[in-house]
Amino acid sequence: MLKRVMAPEGSGKTTFLLETLLERAKEKANIFVIVPEQTTADTERAVLKLCGAQSNDFIEITNFSRLSNLVLRSHGGIARRFLSKTDQKLLLASCGQALAGSFSALSVRNLGDFAEETQSALRELRLAGIGKEELAALADGAELEPELKKKLADLHLLQNSYRASLRGRFDDPDEEAEHLAKLLENIPFFRDSYIFIDSFWDFTAPELQILAQMLRQAREVMITFCCEKGENPLFTKGKNAARAVLGLARKYQIPTEDFYPAFPEKENEITFLKKNLLHPAASFAGEDGSVELYACKNRFEEAQFVADKIARLVSQGAKWREIAVLSRSGDEDRLFGFLFDQYGIPHFSEERHVLAESAPAETVLRAVQLATGDLRGENVRQYLKNAILPISEEERFLLKKYATTWNLSGKIWLDGKDFVMNPDGYQLPDRESARELAAVNAAKHKVFDPLRALSLALAAGKTEEKAAAVISFLSQTGAEEHILKEVAEKKARGEWEEAGKIARNWNQILERLGSLVRVAGEQELENEAFSALLALALSGEEGGAVPPGQDIVMLGALPFTRQSGTKYIFITGFNSGSFPPEKNGAGLLTEREKEELGKLGYAFSAGVEAQMEEYFLFYLGLSFASEKLYLSYSTGGEDDAGDALSVIGKRVQKLLPHLQPTFFDAAATVPKTRESAFRYLCANPEKERADIAFLTEYFKNTEPYRKRLLQVLSGKAFLQGEFSLQKYLPYEGKDVNMTYSRLETYSKCRFAYFAQYLLEAKPLEKAEFGFNRVGSFVHEVMEKMLLRLSAEGKKLAALKKEELRAMNEEICREVLGRFLPEGAGERMRYLAESLFRSTLLLLTEMQKEFSVSLFEPIFMEKKLSDLGGYHIPLPDGK
Repeated sequence: MLKRVMAPEGSGKTTFLLETLLERAKEKANIFVIVPEQTTADTERAVLKLCGAQSNDFIEITNFSRLSNLVLRSHGGIARRFLSKTDQKLLLASCGQALAGSFSALSVRNLGDFAEETQSALRELRLAGIGKEELAALADGAELEPELKKKLADLHLLQNSYRASLRGRFDDPDEEAEHLAKLLENIPFFRDSYIFIDSFWDFTAPELQILAQMLRQAREVMITFCCEKGENPLFTKGKNAARAVLGLARKYQIPTEDFYPAFPEKENEITFLKKNLLHPAASFAGEDGSVELYACKNRFEEAQFVADKIARLVSQGAKWREIAVLSRSGDEDRLFGFLFDQYGIPHFSEERHVLAESAPAETVLRAVQLATGDLRGENVRQYLKNAILPISEEERFLLKKYATTWNLSGKIWLDGKDFVMNPDGYQLPDRESARELAAVNAAKHKVFDPLRALSLALAAGKTEEKAAAVISFLSQTGAEEHILKEVAEKKARGEWEEAGKIARNWNQILERLGSLVRVAGEQELENEAFSALLALALSGEEGGAVPPGQDIVMLGALPFTRQSGTKYIFITGFNSGSFPPEKNGAGLLTEREKEELGKLGYAFSAGVEAQMEEYFLFYLGLSFASEKLYLSYSTGGEDDAGDALSVIGKRVQKLLPHLQPTFFDAAATVPKTRESAFRYLCANPEKERADIAFLTEYFKNTEPYRKRLLQVLSGKAFLQGEFSLQKYLPYEGKDVNMTYSRLETYSKCRFAYFAQYLLEAKPLEKAEFGFNRVGSFVHEVMEKMLLRLSAEGKKLAALKKEELRAMNEEICREVLGRFLPEGAGERMRYLAESLFRSTLLLLTEMQKEFSVSLFEPIFMEKKLSDLGGYHIPLPDGK
């Protein structure tokens, strides 16, 4: 028996399913509940609460990903040699290289892009129901466009080569889902059981194959579908899924019964939007305030709005777990995470970062690149900056500083000899510089002796020997020991999710090295080819994690989030792109080609279904919000930019005519505690305000806020321009590549921000003059300028152009006499003269940016030991 439960989101489908499950549980028969992986934990809690602890004996709650292991544990065959995704990618790359001359449509110029694109295309075809037989038939068919036929023919050729490469090394190349479907044809695993399937919007072709076997074996299969009676195009996706399952039932002559539950919903703005999303002619006859629209000046301020609103909701009694922040793509997760950390908001991000950008992966990739001869200066500096090294942070900093001062590259790093140049550049060494040089050389040997050993070991021909050399290098540098120690420290502080992420990343790197050995272990590879395959193995995203059950805010992308039990939903970026966002690049198969294949009956989203994707996903976002929906967007400026709203945004305003954007005011909240005062400081741009200046000085000298303040000053620097929002991540540690001063850190160099962001200066272009000498010159000119202005009672913003130019040149000439080395040639003196223009431009930009600068001396008579209950004076005297 097939039971289809069809109703819109939030109309009681899951409740109806659980009520039926409770009745079946009384029979003590085998029951299977299949839900998406994200909702497994929530479903387990709901079933346990409903049916009691004894239900664990006969109720299995799982998902399609874990179903294969569930069957194989009972019936054997689990110890098969499956290919991991990395194995597949590497094997496809090897086959592509061998077939490069035979392709008519595919290009193998970039091995990494080729492997990613073909793997993605083959997976897409497989999920749409196009297997090897169908692929061959389509490539030979006459009804397709010539270019599409060429692509399919190339993919068929590649797939044949791929399958031939598997023989004797792996078992059959089917994915687990197809393998499970074949097993179930002969294994009555679901005989006489009850199966409940909930929260899926549609099914892939392999999942439909499994469903076919379930229908044949089970006593009853109940599936929920997000749709309703009639042909409402909003629910095309759910309706098509319901039709596909009905087709399976008819094929195997399974009786079918349909249910349309409708639980009453309170009539508010959210419900009205859900029901009338495709009919903007109607309008809501009331103002209950369940939907709010906010406009912010930029993305950073939009993140501030969300963080501030969440803090207020929780202070009014909301739970963290009742709140979710959904963007169109998830690309803003790092920005939101930074602000949430500043506000003390616990959160879980669904965004997966690139594995190759993690410190362990950078250690492996950069080490192999350096050891195989890629000793460019920038590569060395990135290695010193990001890799896990057996040195202290102070030693790391000294090496980075030395490398930048002398713009070092080449074999000098691996020759085993000591450096002899003065760490301070072109000037006579003294005792301090001699001590620093000794420390630099000691650090050099700690870092580069293992690299030299790796370089020798990589001379081995076979891939497995080269991989073993990499593992030995990681052991020699103590990378694994460092990571295990970091994991233990995170756990000791109760940071379990962060500890788990670090451990998963490390294990993934080891697993991908294993994939490289499995696929190409016996091959004799040149170092360049090995480095390319290693980079390919470590490409792609970090491993995902199931959302934890703690009381935390969910942060994710709208298309992929399954939220349960939420009350407050924030949908950000409401005026940009579309739901879901357009992908970067069309991929191997264009949208037109997918539509062409969709017309032949394969499960590609095309036609009306594709057009309704944006509305359907927004509808789901609405449905998650049981109490309140917050929509926000950034205008990119100060003015009312209602016209900047997307098409769907304008439709929402048409349905709710009274819904006008509220412009978020970052300075609207008066802080009353030390923590809220810090948030107040973070949220306000630096202008001529006594309260901001006072708080800045206070938190500079107050632990533990000092470090957090420096993060804000360096990463955000109170920026208002869109161009600089890419720099929102906090500055961490001493990094000579990010400063313009001999003092080396943002905490001490007060002009680094202007040089880095406003001038967009590139210091390495002036390496001839000595990079940290340039920084010191700029720093001293700026400092002397502001000190003179302070002594004369003048303000930088009030200086006329001619006066600023004259004062700048006078101070530059004064400072330049001490900075140029004795006996400097005319060429170097001419180069130094160009600095006059740079400092003048820097001062001019400072005039534009701030009327009273944080960098001018501020004298405060008040002292503040505790901000508890302290009222910060605002300009209007309130």
